[in-house]
Amino acid sequence: MLWLLTGCWGTPSAGLGELSVRELTMEGAEADLRVEIDNPWPVGTTVQTSWELAVRDHVVAHGEAAPTELAASGPTSLQVPVAFTWAALWQAAGGAGEATPYRATLSVTGDTPMGPWTLPIVHEGELPGVRLPTVEALGVRVDELSLARIRVTLLLDLDVAIDALRWTLRVGTQDLVHGSVERAEGQVLLPASLELARSLEAARTLLGSGIGAELTGSLPTPMGVLPLEYQRRWDVAAALGLAPRPAAP
Repeated sequence: MLWLLTGCWGTPSAGLGELSVRELTMEGAEADLRVEIDNPWPVGTTVQTSWELAVRDHVVAHGEAAPTELAASGPTSLQVPVAFTWAALWQAAGGAGEATPYRATLSVTGDTPMGPWTLPIVHEGELPGVRLPTVEALGVRVDELSLARIRVTLLLDLDVAIDALRWTLRVGTQDLVHGSVERAEGQVLLPASLELARSLEAARTLLGSGIGAELTGSLPTPMGVLPLEYQRRWDVAAALGLAPRPAAP
């Protein structure tokens, strides 16, 4: 009986817009696909939308949107949420940092008293290149070593500029120092000092597990601002020459 509707008023049609990125994380991105569906029928209908995102013919993500009610005799705008991980995207694309062509395929399925119907939608576009910075703990420079204090400078290397870099250096649960710069790139020096007379336990922890750093910042990308968060650790005992030597063979 569906032919009664299609014969008199035709079938629903759709147009698909670009991916609109809603949120970036270090794991991936959440975006929306805007779909305009024109329903020529004089009755409304509930539709279910499934989607998949492919890069170089490899599906990197798929899912379903919540059921949506189409208005009768007119257009309805749908926002289809899409999420993907950088790992899956870069694996399909063959690497990070380059613009990547994608294909979004949607299937909109509805039901009417006269029978079910399906509307396939395919859209191709390009995702701009994104690459996460490499943050490497290079080493420790010993600036002062006495019975009163240990003062060191931690060497950090960034291969991509990071905006609003902030850091907290810790020994165990004790915060040593906080710091920030508006923009950092290349080698970054993080000074730290521990007063031995105030905390012998912290000194033992320093030599046993080193200095840990919590680093945050942001990376401007063509998709938007990507928040960054890293955890790094420096071996201070090795820098002081106090690390245990490997056993002789």
